[in-house]
Amino acid sequence: MTSRIGQPDTDADRELRECLDQQSVRSFIMVAGAGSGKTTSLVKALNHLARPRGAELQRRGQRIACITYTEVAAVEIWNDVGNVPLFHISTIHSFLWTVVSPFQVDLRGWVSGRIGGKIAEAEERIARPRTQARTRVRLATDIERYRRELVTVDSVPSFKY
Repeated sequence: MTSRIGQPDTDADRELRECLDQQSVRSFIMVAGAGSGKTTSLVKALNHLARPRGAELQRRGQRIACITYTEVAAVEIWNDVGNVPLFHISTIHSFLWTVVSPFQVDLRGWVSGRIGGKIAEAEERIARPRTQARTRVRLATDIERYRRELVTVDSVPSFKY
């Protein structure tokens, strides 16, 4: 861990530790403005959790997730806590992808359904009497592209984030 750990505690750091020291640890969300010290407080919180509970969590195959909005914050936190397998540090998007990525069949179905929906929307717009000729041409081109995409969905080996 880095020197962020040694920085003076803020009220937020102390309140966060109180939350983490409760008998049943719960999730928390930290909301604050840019430059307010969120990353430092999170690094301190991870350090605080790792000391008394880290070995037990690892023995049970559990991890601590630290999910941020930005890749910059995720990298900073990862660099500060080191390559410790106890922690899963990621952005919300990459974390959610780890949850849904095993469902490739469902993802394929969703993509196919979404493309089918776009085809239906375009066909509906073409059928409207007030749709202009140039819009109909563009929509027809879109429909052709969507149909080509629909055929290729089945050949995609897997979807990746």
